[in-house]
Amino acid sequence: MLNTEVALRRLQQVREVASGPHSAYLLRTRLNRLLLSLQRQIAKDSTIPNAVPVVDLVASDADVQPIAELCNEIVTESAYLSRRSEALDERWESSWARLSAQLERLEVMLEASRTR
Repeated sequence: MLNTEVALRRLQQVREVASGPHSAYLLRTRLNRLLLSLQRQIAKDSTIPNAVPVVDLVASDADVQPIAELCNEIVTESAYLSRRSEALDERWESSWARLSAQLERLEVMLEASRTR
């Protein structure tokens, strides 16, 4: 069972530091914490070993599978933001805009799973 309260709190922490590229390092760490937390919960609930590559995460619960798939997409999208040497420029901002939309979708999914 996903701990949606923790995930939603961590998602909010990501948004709090996403005011611009000046907070890139903090954004990366909070985003990684959010994703790792969700991935571990999904893997544990699905009896998947933690060593599974994150982009291959599949949930055994059909209700959680869309969340797992979105986490996989966010991992792929956030790889650009997670490069420490990446210049903080327009490319960073456009990548953040796409990632922000994915995080909004994740929040909606988490809210929906909380009411089930």
